[in-house]
Amino acid sequence: MTETQHTPRDSAAPAGERIAPPARRGRGVIVATMLVSLVGSGLASHLARETKAKQTNGGGGQSGESLNRLDSYALALLLGGLRGPLVMALWTSSEAQKGDRQLKDFDTKVELIRLLQPEFDSVHIYQIWNKAYNISVQVASLANKYITVIDAIRYAEQIDAERPDNINLLNELGRIYFDKLGNSSEKDYYRKRVREDSKFRNQTTQPSAQSITYRANRLDSVLDADGNVLPELLAEKANRKGRIVPNADSLFEKLAGQYSGAKLQGLENLGPFPYGLSTFGYSLAYYKRAQLLLAEGQRHTQLSELVIDSRPALTLKNWAEEEFERSRRIEASLFGRTLPEERINFEGASADLPLTTVPNDAAKVEELLFSLRQTWRLNDAAAVEYNEHLTRFPQNANTFQQHLDGIRAISYLVKGDEAYLSALVRPAGERASLLAKARENYVLAAGENARIILRYYVEEEAVRTQLPQIVSRAEVGKISDEQAIGAYTRIATGLNASTILEDQYAEERAEYVNYFDRAAQRIALIDAAK
Repeated sequence: MTETQHTPRDSAAPAGERIAPPARRGRGVIVATMLVSLVGSGLASHLARETKAKQTNGGGGQSGESLNRLDSYALALLLGGLRGPLVMALWTSSEAQKGDRQLKDFDTKVELIRLLQPEFDSVHIYQIWNKAYNISVQVASLANKYITVIDAIRYAEQIDAERPDNINLLNELGRIYFDKLGNSSEKDYYRKRVREDSKFRNQTTQPSAQSITYRANRLDSVLDADGNVLPELLAEKANRKGRIVPNADSLFEKLAGQYSGAKLQGLENLGPFPYGLSTFGYSLAYYKRAQLLLAEGQRHTQLSELVIDSRPALTLKNWAEEEFERSRRIEASLFGRTLPEERINFEGASADLPLTTVPNDAAKVEELLFSLRQTWRLNDAAAVEYNEHLTRFPQNANTFQQHLDGIRAISYLVKGDEAYLSALVRPAGERASLLAKARENYVLAAGENARIILRYYVEEEAVRTQLPQIVSRAEVGKISDEQAIGAYTRIATGLNASTILEDQYAEERAEYVNYFDRAAQRIALIDAAK
């Protein structure tokens, strides 16, 4: 950049001529002082690392987390009263760069802000969100977007190492895995990458996680060769054993004392994960830890207890839905069917699969059966979380009752699918019992989906006409599968059709109609084979 030249004031200058002021000397002095201070902070960091090496060789001393905090304290001490102005300058500069899409040395400025304001959770919450959302959208390729999101995760993990067991940071980590990697517009790419990164691989030596010059391009592996979560990621922290919780909240009495400090706490009973760990699996672990910290008296800076407590249930539901979708994609691929573009229309792609079909890819069959099994296992876990959440926050009952109804319906459907597909590959002697199990679950699935449609997605007048014994749609849950199936079938085939044609529920109802139709088709195929 070309500097503007200023000439000294000339005593002979014409009267009234505007003389340029001296060249911003005050700002230059401040910048020079800041640079000297930053050099001093670098020296302090070097001394801190030397101290760490000496203490490590001596067999005692501080932990890595404590020494990492020393950088922030040393920097603040050296800058003194200039700390505030420098932080303001860094914030202004970094935000301007973001707005101008000029990201050179942006990460360095963010790291300096972290070092200068280590004690402010709101700063870290913003910067994690800033990197994961604002910065990633400025990157062109999906691969580089993913790397940028990983950088946000790495930033959060740095803070977590410095300030462990912090509800604000754990919630942000959970949110990145849930919202950005699990539910954004690029989710199909991100979900695959996360699963692949989680799988076992021989880890190579990587630069220190505290190095701001190191930029990871993938997540660390968290699974062993058999798909089990690495033991060290589930191990209870030593300082948590036998811990007494002095600030335990009576509202969360059932959760008190459960927090172990393990990085992936909450996944102990959901594995193994031979096809990789879902982004929702990571999210569940961080959200579960945040939920358990509520019981120890911690409170989130911005979110209510109700919101934090509901996250594990919602995450398990989303995880089950992802696994359910995977099962449909695998099934279509295995049997040469083409899936429609819209997810809600997947059900019909292979619903008519004949019982005479012989799959020729054993590995794909096992993956499909695993995915179906994992769907209902995750739904079962979600139902437990939902019910426990509602004991603490019953005001959420109206919202989450529909979630529970949907979970139950999908579980029956995939249990029917698991038995139906198993009948295609298991010995002939097992076929009859498997088909009987499949039919039983398909009937339950049809009944549950019919109840959902009647309770939420048709006009109440139509329901009362078909079920005069009930007072309102809220009582639909009390009727039998046969009654629900019969009432829905009569409405769907045109009886009192004028009350539901082109109605307000048509679009929302379509998903559950597809589930019902799949179950009904499979029941017909089983009955025809007898």
